[in-house]
Amino acid sequence: MSHGPSDVVLAKVVHALADVLNVPKESIGIETRAADLEAWDSFGHVRIVLALEQLFGIEMTMADIEAADSVAGLCSVVETRTASACAPEALLR
Repeated sequence: MSHGPSDVVLAKVVHALADVLNVPKESIGIETRAADLEAWDSFGHVRIVLALEQLFGIEMTMADIEAADSVAGLCSVVETRTASACAPEALLR
């Protein structure tokens, strides 16, 4: 059974997108895709990735960056990377 992102992750991702792209938070939802927002171009995408990496203390791979072309995709990457960062083997590095 699949589930959506946590409310906290979704709220933080939406807030970061609104801030980076200078658009109202109300115009962004879980279904929002890059193509839906004019400001979410390739440069905007890089700025979003950098903001989320800093906000969540994660590093996204190139595959993550390419796959995260929607709010849902960004949330999925953030949740995967934050879970990886908290995994016991990651703490031993």
